[in-house]
Amino acid sequence: MILILAMGILFAPLYSIYSFYDKVLHLIMPIFACLLMFHIVDKKNLTLSWKLLITFMFVISFLSIHEMGEYLIDIVWDMRLQGVYIRDVSGLEKLNLVISRIDDTMIDMILGVVGALSFVVSQSTSYASVSINIYHFENN
Repeated sequence: MILILAMGILFAPLYSIYSFYDKVLHLIMPIFACLLMFHIVDKKNLTLSWKLLITFMFVISFLSIHEMGEYLIDIVWDMRLQGVYIRDVSGLEKLNLVISRIDDTMIDMILGVVGALSFVVSQSTSYASVSINIYHFENN
């Protein structure tokens, strides 16, 4: 947890330097969240499809709550969490809006779903290939 916090603080300036940094995080972080959630759910006596569905729904729910939190923080404290801003050359305090707030939120949600779906698809296909190999091994 301390490592994640340290990395977040260390790489925070990248948000205002590279416009795509936020998008990369919204694609990759749901995959890591799915890994963690699937590890927890995998210990339960459920079928693979139920485990993957629970994992997917949990991660998408968390992503939705995160985006709602960004919206509330923007409304209350105007911290500019929604939208993509790039620092202007004229000074550190000047930020230019590159992607509007609503477009940023929708793109973040879509990338989160794509990241979570990529985990689900990779798990279901890898499980299917393992099952086929085990079946082939047992029948020989």
